[in-house]
Amino acid sequence: MKNENTKTGLIGFFDILGYQNILERNEPETIAEEVIPILTNIAGETLKDLENIIITTDADKQLHNKIIEKMGWLVFSDTVLITLPIDGKDQAIVKMSWLTFLFAAIIVQFNLFNAGLPTRGVIEYGKFFIKDTCFAGRTIIDAYQLCSQLELSACVFSEIAAKEFFKIKLPSSLCNVLAVEYLIPMKSGEKHLLTLMAHTYNHKSPSPDIHGDVMRAFWKNAKDISIGARQKAHNTEQWLEFVEYRRKLVREKS
Repeated sequence: MKNENTKTGLIGFFDILGYQNILERNEPETIAEEVIPILTNIAGETLKDLENIIITTDADKQLHNKIIEKMGWLVFSDTVLITLPIDGKDQAIVKMSWLTFLFAAIIVQFNLFNAGLPTRGVIEYGKFFIKDTCFAGRTIIDAYQLCSQLELSACVFSEIAAKEFFKIKLPSSLCNVLAVEYLIPMKSGEKHLLTLMAHTYNHKSPSPDIHGDVMRAFWKNAKDISIGARQKAHNTEQWLEFVEYRRKLVREKS
C-alpha cells in the first residue's frame, strides 16, 4: 500500500563545504548569532525571491505560486534538502515545476555562497518520503552519495535527473542559461555531468573578480583554507570562470 507521504519528484541536496571548520574556529555563541539564522531562514528568503521572479502571464504566475507552496524544506546540520513532488503528466505543470525548482536551487547556492557558506549540491529525481523532520528514500541517499563525491562548489544533475530534464524539452535559449555539461572533479576522478549554471560570483560587475569572490566565500566565517579546501576553491574558481565564459557567449549570440 502506497503511503500518502511518498511522492515522486525533484530532490535538491546541498551540503555546506567547510562547515566542520566553522564549528572548530568559532564559539557556539558566534555560530548561533551569525550562521544558524542564515540556515534557518534560507527557505523563507528563497521563497521570497522566487515570488519576485518576473513571469509574463497571470496564468503562469498563478501556477508558479501553487508550485512554490508544494516545495518542502528541511535543514539539518550542514545540509539543506529541498523537495518538490511533480504530479500528473500536464506538460505545463511539469515545465513550470522544473523551472521553479531550478530557480530555487540557484537562489540557495547564491545566498549561501555570498554568506560564506559555499555548497556542493545534487539535483535528483525519483521517489521520496518526507514527514515532519524525517525522510527516507533511495533517491535522497543517491543524491547524498553523489554530493559527497564533488570536489567543488557547484550543483550537478544525477544521470536520472538529467534525462528527466531533457524530456521536458525547454527552448534551447532557456536550456543554455540554466544548465551545461561540465567535466566535474570528483573524489573518484572526473566525470561529465549536467551542471546548474548558478552565477554565485558578482556577475553584475563589469569586471567580475571571480578569484576574489571565491576566496572570500571559502575564508568567510573565520574558516581556514587547508590544502584540500584550496583544491576545492581552485576547482570552484575554474567552474565559475567557465560559467562567465558561457554567459558572454550567450549574450554575444543573442
